[in-house]
Amino acid sequence: MTELQVKTKKGSLKKFLAMFLAVCVCMTTFQLNGMFASANSENPNSKVESATKPDASKPNASKPDASKPDATVTPTPTPVPTTPAAKPTTPAAKPTTPAAKPTTPAAKPTVTPVPTVTPTPAPTQPTKKTVKVKKVTASAKTLYIVVKKKATVGATVEPANATNKKITWTSAKKSVASVKAGKNGSSATITAGKKAGKTTVTAKAGGKSTKITVNVVKKAKKATSIKLNKKTAKMNTGETLALTATLNKGATTAVKWSTSDKKVATVANGVVTAKKNAGVVTITAKADKKSAKCVITVTKKGAKKVTLQKSKATIKVKKSVTIKIKSPKGDKISKCTSSNKKVATVTNKGKVTGKKAGKADITVVTKKGGVATFKVTVKKK
Repeated sequence: MTELQVKTKKGSLKKFLAMFLAVCVCMTTFQLNGMFASANSENPNSKVESATKPDASKPNASKPDASKPDATVTPTPTPVPTTPAAKPTTPAAKPTTPAAKPTTPAAKPTVTPVPTVTPTPAPTQPTKKTVKVKKVTASAKTLYIVVKKKATVGATVEPANATNKKITWTSAKKSVASVKAGKNGSSATITAGKKAGKTTVTAKAGGKSTKITVNVVKKAKKATSIKLNKKTAKMNTGETLALTATLNKGATTAVKWSTSDKKVATVANGVVTAKKNAGVVTITAKADKKSAKCVITVTKKGAKKVTLQKSKATIKVKKSVTIKIKSPKGDKISKCTSSNKKVATVTNKGKVTGKKAGKADITVVTKKGGVATFKVTVKKK
C-alpha cells in the first residue's frame, strides 16, 4: 500500500470519528433537554442548571468566549408554561332543596294599631219598598154602652202587606170612656165611665184612622136589627178582614160572632182571619135574636183564577148536572158545597142534584186552591 493511500485512509478515519462524536454529543444534548423539561414540568420553581459542565481535561473545556457562540454549550431550555391544575368541569353540587324555612314565623307581640282613618261603614242593606196604609176599618161605627160596662171591638189595616200595620187606640174623653188595646193591637176594650156621656175612640195606623162614636147610657136596650157592611167578600189565605156591625139606635147588646168553617176562616170581635184552606165560609154576627151573614170566598194565595166550562145551569127536581173545570189546565175539583141543600145538593166530584124548586150557589174548590161559584136553578118537573 502506497503512502498516499495510507494518508487518505487516516484522514477518512479522523473525519468519521469526528462525525461520530458530534452525533453522540447531539444525542446526549437532546436527552438532557428532555430531562430538564420533565423536571421543570414537575417543579416549575426550580432553577434551570446547565446540562453539562465544561471538561477541564479537554482543550475546549475552558470558559467559552461570550463574543462567539460555542456549539458545545447547551442552550438554556425555554421554560415550559406551567399548566394550571384542571378546574373541575362540574361545579360542586348545590343543595337542590333549600333549607326549609319555618312555616310559621315566630309570633310577634300583638300591637293594636291606632286607627288614623275612619273605617268605611259596612254597606247598608237595600231599603225595602214602603207600602202605605190605605184604610183602617173597625168592627163598629157607633156603640151604646151602659155605665161601668165594657164592649170589645176590632180593627184591621188595608192592604194586608202594609209596612206599618200596628194599630193604636185613643179616647177623646177618658172620663166618659177609656180604651185599652189588646196584645196585637187588632182589638181593644172600651170601658164606660160612671156617668153618661159621649166620646170618640180612634183607631190609627200608618197615618190613616177610623173613629167609633161611643155613647155611655144609663139603661140597657135590646137589639131589634143588625146589619153588616158586606154580604160577600173575597180573601186570600192568611189575610184579615174587619166586618162592621150596626145595630138599631140605642141597642146596647154585645154582638156575637161565629164562622161556619174554622178550617177556612175564624172570626173574633168582627175581625176575620183566613186560614190555610181555600173554600167558602159564612161569618155570622148575632145580637139578641137578630143576625146578619157574610159569605167569604177564601182562595189560596198565588192560585190561578178558576174558570168553569159552565158557570150556571137550570135543572129539574131529581135531575143532575156535573160541573167541569175549563182552566187552569191540570187542576181538578177537590171540594164542593151548596149554599142551600134543600134546593140542591152536590158531591165533591161536582155532581149537582135538584131537590126542590129554588136557587142555590155551589162553591167549587180545586186541588190547587182555586175557588169558583156555580149557580143552579131548580124547577119543578
